[in-house]
Amino acid sequence: MLNPITRPQAKAALPGGAIPVKPPVPVPREKGEAAVQKLAAAWSDRKLDGVLGSQFSDRDRLVDALQTKVPRDARLRVVSVQGWQVLEQHRIGGFLVSKLSVTASTQVEFGGAAGYQVRPGTNEYILTLNDGSGQ
Repeated sequence: MLNPITRPQAKAALPGGAIPVKPPVPVPREKGEAAVQKLAAAWSDRKLDGVLGSQFSDRDRLVDALQTKVPRDARLRVVSVQGWQVLEQHRIGGFLVSKLSVTASTQVEFGGAAGYQVRPGTNEYILTLNDGSGQ
């Protein structure tokens, strides 16, 4: 049985009062890395609901699966960030809002009946960063 991969139907319009930034302002690697580390920590602590946006596709299903299907001692570790790019940027209310694509090598680590297990993977994360300086 194949399950279709959900995807957004159309590009979302900018929020009211938002001013697009063209060309985008570079986002330092450290900010992308820190955001992925925060996401991995939330995954490991079973607190993804606190970092996922309300528009995240199948948000509730993912949070439920993390609670019910992933071993309790599983941890998500970021091995390396391979690359990042700004997909979209706008300014609104003193904030510079950047939508980033970050590609990272990660691994899930957990114990089990077969002993210590490691499941490596490479993933693309789409992240939204809010910079309060607006610059």
